[in-house]
Amino acid sequence: MSTDSAEITDSEVESFRLEGYLIKEALYTTEEVALIRAVAEADPRKDESHGRGGAKAESRRSELWSIGNAGPKTPDVLSPDVTYDAICFGERMLAAQSRLLLDNAKWPDDSLTLHHRKFILKDQLSYQTPEQDETGQHGGNGFQWHQDYWYWGDYTKTGSDAYGGPGRPYPDLLIALIALDEHTWNNGCLQVIAGSHRHRLNYRAEQWGERHAIREEVEELMAGGHEHVWCEMSPGSVVFFTPETLHQSFPNGTSDPRWAFICCFDTMHNRPNGVTDRRKPAVPWSDNLLVDFGSQHLRRLRADT
Repeated sequence: MSTDSAEITDSEVESFRLEGYLIKEALYTTEEVALIRAVAEADPRKDESHGRGGAKAESRRSELWSIGNAGPKTPDVLSPDVTYDAICFGERMLAAQSRLLLDNAKWPDDSLTLHHRKFILKDQLSYQTPEQDETGQHGGNGFQWHQDYWYWGDYTKTGSDAYGGPGRPYPDLLIALIALDEHTWNNGCLQVIAGSHRHRLNYRAEQWGERHAIREEVEELMAGGHEHVWCEMSPGSVVFFTPETLHQSFPNGTSDPRWAFICCFDTMHNRPNGVTDRRKPAVPWSDNLLVDFGSQHLRRLRADT
């Protein structure tokens, strides 16, 4: 991956600030994507995540595989998370996140810190219960229109986010979704509403704790000229979007998997409410370590099976 092709240009920054999202094509190479996917396939923790409960768990394989957070550290080839660390802390990811997220004029000496990371596993949707479906494939469900800051911000004014953790006082976070398969209209790719990050919408709370946009408000936005965008991407491309950008996805009704790796970064000025801030700035790793350490990680995983 050349430095030039990975760089976020001034025009891309301008577009991102206006639209609330940016698709960066081929940020990761074919070799890197194949390696990330192979590591994920071989990692037994993926299968353990499939047994979790939660919303609509009876009708789907678990689609979200959260990887434990990691603070800044010296690269450790023996870590069970080394491939995922190399993605998040690689120079190109941190450079892109810094370019799009940090506002050093407003927050001098600000820096990035990892908020969370996870895999999205969207296999073909199964409407059978886990007991009925011998293949064990229950994934592929969709998500309705929502803004992520509804979950991470202090909307209740109690200091907590939607999960009971410390809420963030500002929506100064950035999500990067890396396509590991073809993401298409047919298999339910991510959709966004351009410019919706400039509108803080209301939500309705659902039975399982999910928070969905009120349909009339979404329709009003689109009627007012905000474009509904389908984020169709090839493997290795990345869509960056803000936590206030309205987004959704459709169920995967095809036999083509739609996997993605998400890493979300926070800003150091965005201190969690009501707790001692123990976060540390992210430390960049060489991009070469993704293939180097990731290949060793994959060999260890395959040797353990």
